[in-house]
Amino acid sequence: MFGLYTRQRQDLINSLRAQSETVLRQRSLEAERIRADERSRLANEIHDVVAHSVSLMVVHAGTLKLAATDARTRDIADRIRNAGRMALEELRDLVGVLRRGDVAPLSPAPSLANLGGLIEESRTAGTQIEFIVEGTPRKVSGAVERTAYRVVQEALTNARKHAAGAPVRVEVIWQPSCLDVTVRNGPPVRPAAPEFPHSGYGLESLRERVNLLSGGFNSGPTDEGGWSVNASLPTGGGGQP
Repeated sequence: MFGLYTRQRQDLINSLRAQSETVLRQRSLEAERIRADERSRLANEIHDVVAHSVSLMVVHAGTLKLAATDARTRDIADRIRNAGRMALEELRDLVGVLRRGDVAPLSPAPSLANLGGLIEESRTAGTQIEFIVEGTPRKVSGAVERTAYRVVQEALTNARKHAAGAPVRVEVIWQPSCLDVTVRNGPPVRPAAPEFPHSGYGLESLRERVNLLSGGFNSGPTDEGGWSVNASLPTGGGGQP
């Protein structure tokens, strides 16, 4: 009788455990389905709202290039069109990630090797930039390279928005155990263009990126009336393969 009771009790426990695991799996699947639906809805909204406006910008820039009578205007229109196409490509990548729910980009991710091109684009747009690299470059993780690139990209964008005409200094310093990226701009020379939106999310997004790498991030006004953005990204001494 005792053996029969023990077996029945164990069978009941196993049955309850199996039911509990089934319920947990069903809840997890339902939660993932809800998240996937929300990602898809968000991706569709981003595509419908942003892609439409950027596409119009590309079309108008192409029309302006054809109608322009001087080389400078044609060159500016061509640069606007190319920038719009790049924005549409990045938007396509982002929408694809949201819809698939993974984190793999559809195009090559930006890296430290792309910083020169990024800075040259800003120089062409009229920003005076001093670019300094110190220390011995070494191989680091893709996350560190992408984050460093985004720090410089966002800081240069903010300088164009809020410090029109101000000179900018970009420093990439290789320390023994970290990579220091600093972007400083002087005070604005002329009023900022009113068409630039002020979202306030760019710096917070950078802070989150850097925090995920256990790095340090600081941004704020300088004594000269400009702005400084600094990120210290751990590289683990020799970086990661």
